[in-house]
Amino acid sequence: MELTYVLINFLILLPTRILKRLFKRLLTLMSSAPLQLLSWLPPSVLRKTASSQVKHTATGCPISQDCGLPRRCLCLVNLPLEILTEIVRELSWPDILRLRQTCTHFANITKTLPVWRAVAHAELSGNSSCTPQLSLERPLNAHSADELERIILRWKSAEVGWSKDDPSPARERRLKMSDVESIHLIKGGRWLLVSTRTGSVVFYDLDEEEPARKVLIPTVSEPAGTIMSVDIDQSSPTLTFHLALGTAKYRSDTSKEYVVEVWRVCLVDTAESRLSTLSAKLSASFRPEPQSQVTKLSILGDFVAFCLDLRPASSFYTIVVKWTDLGEVPSSYPRWLKHTYIFHFDGVQLLPQHQVLLRQGHHVRLFDFFSFWHSPPLPSNLLVADVEPLWEVEIGPMLGRFLPEPVIYGDCARLVIATKIALFGLTIPHPSTRIASDPPGRLVKLCDIPRGISLAPSNTAWT
Repeated sequence: MELTYVLINFLILLPTRILKRLFKRLLTLMSSAPLQLLSWLPPSVLRKTASSQVKHTATGCPISQDCGLPRRCLCLVNLPLEILTEIVRELSWPDILRLRQTCTHFANITKTLPVWRAVAHAELSGNSSCTPQLSLERPLNAHSADELERIILRWKSAEVGWSKDDPSPARERRLKMSDVESIHLIKGGRWLLVSTRTGSVVFYDLDEEEPARKVLIPTVSEPAGTIMSVDIDQSSPTLTFHLALGTAKYRSDTSKEYVVEVWRVCLVDTAESRLSTLSAKLSASFRPEPQSQVTKLSILGDFVAFCLDLRPASSFYTIVVKWTDLGEVPSSYPRWLKHTYIFHFDGVQLLPQHQVLLRQGHHVRLFDFFSFWHSPPLPSNLLVADVEPLWEVEIGPMLGRFLPEPVIYGDCARLVIATKIALFGLTIPHPSTRIASDPPGRLVKLCDIPRGISLAPSNTAWT
């Protein structure tokens, strides 16, 4: 027994990184050739076991009947649970799953909360400038071990799926929709938002085997179409996002009246169980100019941007509004606006540090919208001084009706833009991190589209 206590005390004094290497070595030996564990014993013990028959206990550890040592000293599973847990916490998620297959004792350790909290913490604290981070709907401490394992493995299975040549998805849900106007998949891959032609917004919980359609924002009156944009609130401990809606509603004279609304959507638990759902509350609402049409919409932080087609003059504007300063349905509100002389106006996307990206024809242009004309009403002559872009690039005819929503990391925003012949990656560095000599934007050709493959625009949601 003294040998056992000496071994335990020795292991306690070892640094964690040494314990991790030792444990990986033992795990390799156990999975490949269990009898090799005897090579760790002193030569005197090996001589006594040379003629003995090695058998396996219920834990799978090889022991000798006549080795002359207590049985406990030869079993790795008899190390203190605290030491084993600390070692397993240092393993990657693939090693944890491999360890689970060795024996029941280690399988139970790999299912504990400290182990999966360590894996989740490593994913959350990764390099956010180059890889997507794990998305949690609640604080880390509010999740059980089973929930963390399910979320992490679902996230990792998607990463593995993208790198495989097999086109079949790791997880698939088929939904029947007949009145879709636009869709958006919330980061994390669980909630799918759908704006309908009747003006309502519904959602689906993709964690369900057969997702049911649930109403998030009901129809108020007879509308003529709805567009939407989503901005995740990164400061909230639970899943919270702002949803901007541009809804066209018919008036009594058959003309259309547009309303822009901002809703705050939160994750809530139902009273009867721990199952989660989404709940929405109206935060702001305003009406653009009469006889106008809102064609594109984007929300980020305190600002909402939209493209406005002012009828009957057919004057096109990009307008940015600070929605957090609005009251209830204001008649006149401050705005930053830019007049455009291009008839075909394809999209607008807000970026950090009061930047806005405009898609106009075959070009993508980057502006600082604080340089736009700023005033509550539109100018009487409907014209304002033009503003030079910070940066622009010609891409060619792009697919789809909208400029794709950017993925914003810690120090940049990234977009993937599709044309008929190639895919392009667009990177916009954060102004505070960009070197003065570098351009404000960078366009890289990702790949050519092979002949015979057509990327037709469709209602597709990405996360």
